[in-house]
Amino acid sequence: MWRTSRPPLLKGKAVATVNHYLKFLKAVFKLYQENNARNRCLSAEEEVRLMTSLPTGLRPLVTLALHTGMRRGELRALRWPDVDFDTGTLHIRRDKAGAGRWVALNSTAREALQTVKREQKIMSPYVFCSPQGKFLHNIEREWRPSLQAAKIPDFRFHDLRHTFASRLAMAGVDLYTVQRAGGWKTQVMVQRYAHLSPDHMRAAVERLAQVTSRSATGTKTGTDGKGREPEGVEVPEKLGAPGRSRTCDPRLRRPMLYPAELQARG
Repeated sequence: MWRTSRPPLLKGKAVATVNHYLKFLKAVFKLYQENNARNRCLSAEEEVRLMTSLPTGLRPLVTLALHTGMRRGELRALRWPDVDFDTGTLHIRRDKAGAGRWVALNSTAREALQTVKREQKIMSPYVFCSPQGKFLHNIEREWRPSLQAAKIPDFRFHDLRHTFASRLAMAGVDLYTVQRAGGWKTQVMVQRYAHLSPDHMRAAVERLAQVTSRSATGTKTGTDGKGREPEGVEVPEKLGAPGRSRTCDPRLRRPMLYPAELQARG
């Protein structure tokens, strides 16, 4: 298509020039996508209102999303054999990347799962299922009205995952752990949460202040003080000829008399 018909702007341009234009446009589009990354998080007040507005059967699912960062598809596909209450973990058989992963459960997430198991009135392999015990296809019919009732604007179900990661970062959890906890394959995906971890950054720049403080007070390390004697320590008097060291023995301070001198004194 490009070889037979080109836009007027590209007419008369060499193939290499067209390729440079395409690379530039791709770079601009990629930069726009990175800067336009969505990071809508649920506040504590909004969470209270949302939980109050949600139907009883949907509250454990939302709670698990907030405390594990699991995606909606992962939650709907979760089966009871994949939940291990003894170890406090659950297994996602297939995630977005195509491979499974293990998820750690905190006390709140474990309690939510135990509530579902205790109150589930029908035998189903799925943790979150339809009233008939089948795969839960649609939660929007209850999710959207709950958001409207709670007066929470511009919020999607996937934003629960952003809330999970943001809260970890604000609690001082390092980005590598956030990545592992949420199942992100690369750390690039969690860089958007870096600014939410001020304590970690503050501790890093505080090291510079400590180094500057040591330099200002004259504190030195290494061999800077080589040859200096510590203050308050009495140095023993050196005896003997210059350049030679003698044992500090009080008896050696008395003059030594040779036999001829002893006879003269006698």
